[in-house]
Order: sequence, then structure tokens, then C-alpha cells
Amino acid sequence: MSWKSCGVRQIIERWQKDWHITFHESNDFIIQKIKAFNNIKQGCRFIVNGDEYKVFGIQRMTNSFLEVIVCEKQEGEIVFSYEGCVVFHKDSEVLRLIDVKSVKDGSPLKVEANLLRG
Repeated sequence: MSWKSCGVRQIIERWQKDWHITFHESNDFIIQKIKAFNNIKQGCRFIVNGDEYKVFGIQRMTNSFLEVIVCEKQEGEIVFSYEGCVVFHKDSEVLRLIDVKSVKDGSPLKVEANLLRG
């Protein structure tokens, strides 16, 4: 991935080899990368249980009730999977991946997975 400094902001150049995330990166980096590859022809890629998935959006969730439920689970463990979205926590933040689908067949990501294990 190529980073260019533009004052305070940095720009990620979109190269195919940089589509993948491992979830061991910082939350800010993951968010920037998913936003960089959020067009329909690309999508950011990640591997879970040997299957490759695309994700097109991400959101930090700020809901104290949800935080209690989600943070009871292991970090990286998918807590909710609904309507193409998955919710998990990492580094004390609740994150929601939006429009997640299998590269192979377009199926959604199941709840029985941990994103940090790949």
C-alpha cells in the first residue's frame, strides 16, 4: 500500500494487492482501508475459516446497551450477523461491517467465526 502525506491527512492508493485486511491492524487503519476499496468492483477482502469475503462499509457503533452485550464475547468474535452486516468488538470499540459477502458464492458471513483468527 502506498501512503501519501497531504498535510494532516493520508491517502491510500488503491492497488489490488492491498485489498486484504487481517484485523490485526488498528481500527483506524481498517476503517480507512475499507473506505478506500468500497466501490462495487473492489471491496476490501478478508479471510475467515478459509473462505474469502468482501466488505464494502464499516461503522463504529456507539450504543452503551450494545457495547455491554458485544464486549462479553471474545475480541474479534462475530456477535451478530444480519442483513449482510456483522458486529464484533476490537480494541474496546464495537464495529459493524456492512455489505459482507463471500467472494465465492455471495453468501453472508455466519456468526460462528472470529475475525482475528483468519
